[in-house]
This record gives sequence, C-alpha cells and structure tokens, in this order.
Amino acid sequence: MAGRTLLLLAGLGIFLAVGLVVPYLSGPSRPANISSNITLVISRNYGQIVLGNWTFEPGLGLTGMEMLRNVTSVETRYGGMYVYSMFDLKSDISKRLDWLYYVNGVYMDTGLSSYRPEPGEVVQVDYHYWGSYGGSPGFLSGYPNKLVYGVGGKKGNVTIVSPANLEKVAKQLAGVLASMGAGRSTIVEPVQAVEPALDANLIVLVTSDDCSFFEHIQGWKSNAYWPSTCEDGTIWQNGLARGDRTPLQEGCTVQCMDFPASGKWALIVLATDPDWAAKGVKELTQGRSFGYAAAFAVTPSGILKLPVE
Repeated sequence: MAGRTLLLLAGLGIFLAVGLVVPYLSGPSRPANISSNITLVISRNYGQIVLGNWTFEPGLGLTGMEMLRNVTSVETRYGGMYVYSMFDLKSDISKRLDWLYYVNGVYMDTGLSSYRPEPGEVVQVDYHYWGSYGGSPGFLSGYPNKLVYGVGGKKGNVTIVSPANLEKVAKQLAGVLASMGAGRSTIVEPVQAVEPALDANLIVLVTSDDCSFFEHIQGWKSNAYWPSTCEDGTIWQNGLARGDRTPLQEGCTVQCMDFPASGKWALIVLATDPDWAAKGVKELTQGRSFGYAAAFAVTPSGILKLPVE
C-alpha cells in the first residue's frame, strides 16, 4: 500500500511539473481579440488611461467622427474635421496638447470626419502632448490588427527580423500570424535585412547583446520619442526621456513605431535574453494587460505600461 501511495505521489509530482512547464514550452497562441468589427478606443497620455472602448459593425458605414458622436459629446474645429474637446479635455495648441487618432497603431493626418474605418480596424483617439507629430510613437492597438487587416484594407506581408538565438521564437510567431490570416511572413537575420527588401510590416526581435538593427531603424525616425531603447548592451525603459531612465536588468520591452517616410510599421521586442523574448511575445499575443498603450515591459515583478514623456 505504501508503495502504491508513493507511486501515486510520484505521478502527481510529474503531472504538476509538466503542468507548470508546458505553458512556457507551447509558445505564443492565437490572440482572442481578433474581430472583423471596428473597435473605437478613447484614451489619454498615450494609452496610459483608457476612457472607454466600443465596438461597431462595419456595415453601418460610419466615419470615425460619427462613431465618436455616438458614444460621447464632441466639440470640433476646422469645419468639423478635428476633435477640439471631449471628456472635459480641450485642445491647447500653446501647450501642444491635442486629440490625435491612430488606425491600427498608425498615426493619421486626415480629419476623423473624412475617415471611414474598414472591417477589423482599431481606431484609437488619444489626448496627449505631441511635441512634434513626427516624434510620436505608434500604439500597440496595431497588434495584431495591422498585420491581419492592414490600414484602409491594405495589409501587406510581414518581415520578422530575428537573430539566430531567437529563431524558435520567430518561427512560433510566424505560425501564430499564419493562423490569424496575416500576410506572408519571412524571417531574416539582421545582417540580411536590406531595407528595400523589407516588407511594410516589420517585427523586430532584439536581445541586448546585439542592438545593431534596432539602432539602424532608429535612424528612420531619429526625432521620435522611443519608450524603450537598446544602447551599448543595455536596454532602457523610457529611453531617450528628458528625465531619469531606468535600465532593464531582466525582462523585455515591446513597443510600436510607424515610419511615414518609408511607409513601414514596426513592432519591436527588446529582451535581455531569449527566454524573456519568448515571454514578451507570448504576453503580446495572449494578453491584453497592457491595454492600448504605446509600449509595455515584461519583468519579474509583472507587466508595466511604459510612459511617453
């Protein structure tokens, strides 16, 4: 009897051990938030505070402004094209505070009243200090919708730029994108990532021991604020901020950036090692704990939204 009990306990121990390990071995899976409906998100401070989100059927044919007027009181300027005030937050040009909107993480420079969202698009209207329009990062509301639905019905293919030590993560991610119906994914190493051959949609995987390609694409938008950077083997949270920035000792950061001049959009994962890269990609594909922010970090203490200063 004692022997049978020991055998059962041993079997239970193996079961629990496997149960704890499997989630980390299985890799990222298809996100649950993919929908052909149109999502409207109203937020402030680069997604740090979400004021509300709503879903609309594409068949209604509403413009972005009509969607806003369906959910809240809106005061406009410039012939009704641009939002001036809502949720008691007013545009203030002298302070460079404004309501700006993004479609699948991409900044739009046309009025909301002239844009009619396509199926599957996430329209995020955010109130923030903009400094310069070209210096703003993108929004993570673009993943995975930017890759599955594109912007304005044009989705394009995906280039995953990944070093050899992240090949497993890159292949798992490519499989997830294929299951969602994203464009064709091509995996290339940083030394092979020649700009003219890169697709419009980029996913860049970086570990702190090689930041060369990340530093290269920073040059595409050198005036931008980057919520996270990698310099001289160190990953910084809130990198390039005017105040103090924090080195990431262990973990990874995920951020989005669009590049109007090149027509490209990039999702960037910066990790201290391959294991943290895998955890960051898994959180990106499975969780919504980061909400609709511009960037987030995955650390031993949990998920942290990265501010934009």
